[in-house]
Amino acid sequence: MKINTDFLYADISGFYRTFRNVPVQITGIPVPGTTTTGIGTIVYGSNTPGLLYSLVLTPFGRGSALGGLTLAATGNYATGTYTQTNGCIYYTGGVTPVTYCVAADNFTGKKLARQPDFQTRISPAYKADFGRGTARIFDNLDYVGHRYSDMLQAQALRPYYALSAGVEATYGDHWNLLVSGTNLTDQIGITEINPRVSFGSGIPAPGPQLARSIDGREVLVQLRYKF
Repeated sequence: MKINTDFLYADISGFYRTFRNVPVQITGIPVPGTTTTGIGTIVYGSNTPGLLYSLVLTPFGRGSALGGLTLAATGNYATGTYTQTNGCIYYTGGVTPVTYCVAADNFTGKKLARQPDFQTRISPAYKADFGRGTARIFDNLDYVGHRYSDMLQAQALRPYYALSAGVEATYGDHWNLLVSGTNLTDQIGITEINPRVSFGSGIPAPGPQLARSIDGREVLVQLRYKF
């Protein structure tokens, strides 16, 4: 569905994605009944219904004196789940190939790892012309919702947000100044944690974790002259 007026642009669409017989390998997991580790291969499918949206609000109309003020938002809502799993892992990699099936390792119906139900970016901005130049003020608020790092949902990942802002100005045909900052509130946003915790390789919380976070606060100042 699309809406396009002087005050509002909206593009909203639904989707349904399905995968079948997807192999994934996990290294360093213990082979049941032995003291060795190997490579475990798991086969799964998934179903993901969802909604995508892109909105741009121009509250004063595009042709007005304040037409340069906009509020944009993009994001999605998706509820992906695993299918076609049976709890079986095929072990190779330095060990005698063998398949073990354990009911507790069946993750059919659980949420897709690292996929939040909801994530969005909200971006207000203002652009104005003055004399021989232009100025633009912008801001971004990114939000990523609750999700899990692994297939068996043994390790939850908390929601996080990141705030960015900046100003960009041009003068004449040559000068450009940009001052911007990302993650201004210096949030710790964990994007992933060792997914092997599901199948015996890795330490579940509250123990020490091997994780990846978003970058900390950064500020950029850039002055350019265009020849």
